Amino acid sequence: MSEQFDLDERMTEETKNFVTSSLKVYKPSDVPKIDVKLSRQVRAANTERLLKTLNFDNLNSREVFVKNEDDDHQIPISIYVPKDVKSDSAITVFYHGGGWTFNSRDSHYFAVATLATLTKTIWVSVEYRLGPEHKFPQQISDCLYALKWVIENKGELGSPNAKIGVSGDSAGGHFAAIMAHEFKQSLTYQVLIYPCVDLITIYDSYNQFSSDSYILTPDLIKFFIGNLLDDADLTIPRASPLFNEDFSNLPKCLIICAELDPLVDQSHAYEKKLSENSIECSLKKVNGTIHGFFHNGHVLKNAFNEAVQHIGEFFQTI
Repeated sequence: MSEQFDLDERMTEETKNFVTSSLKVYKPSDVPKIDVKLSRQVRAANTERLLKTLNFDNLNSREVFVKNEDDDHQIPISIYVPKDVKSDSAITVFYHGGGWTFNSRDSHYFAVATLATLTKTIWVSVEYRLGPEHKFPQQISDCLYALKWVIENKGELGSPNAKIGVSGDSAGGHFAAIMAHEFKQSLTYQVLIYPCVDLITIYDSYNQFSSDSYILTPDLIKFFIGNLLDDADLTIPRASPLFNEDFSNLPKCLIICAELDPLVDQSHAYEKKLSENSIECSLKKVNGTIHGFFHNGHVLKNAFNEAVQHIGEFFQTI
């Protein structure tokens, strides 16, 4: 079966098994042809089944609605507080991935709950609006006001001395990187997991990892970007944080990337830009795996656990 799907020999066995199982259900090249709402329904049903199997007894959670001051939209956020939370706990605001089109707080619950439990710190997961129904910069606005609310209310959430950071995977890493630039004076750290930080450049990794067997493909990236933006200039810093002119005073950064990912070159480009501007940054590559391993950590356990270990070690330095 692996030969049928022409899998990359660099893939670990768990990655090959995951890709094989996924390709039996759908091909990434077919995603743009499927109604977005139908795709969301299928993903939501899968997530609901997963949630029924999870049990994080150590976490207290609650939902809050934060007003987007631009249009009065109520932004849902989930706040996860471990029962053994650290004194003066850091607070991490997390933005989920999904190509600006799919997924939710629920799809990333396993990942966020795992990190909150491991680090014994507070995590806040944001439900921003999705494209193509909602276009740039509406999602940015949701992410911004959610983070602003957390910064202004950190004393009520945990401690007035709490350090604040941002995190996200893929499209969520895109938002986290943008927020790090916009709130650099208020943030202590950023954790970017295979982030999209450049919406215009065609990288070598796009050509190297272009087949359906890598799950995320250049054509799918193009589809997702089209759901985010219409005619906006992709090079403006608010859309492509790599093109910001001022990288001074950004919070320290951990970037986690996947070896077999069309976005992997973006991670290296961003790490280089941060380092050139004397921003403390560590890049960790998880070998043998693909884009999307983080929110599929219940299946891609080895890759996920490796990333979680890197994040746990990073938190020791905050």
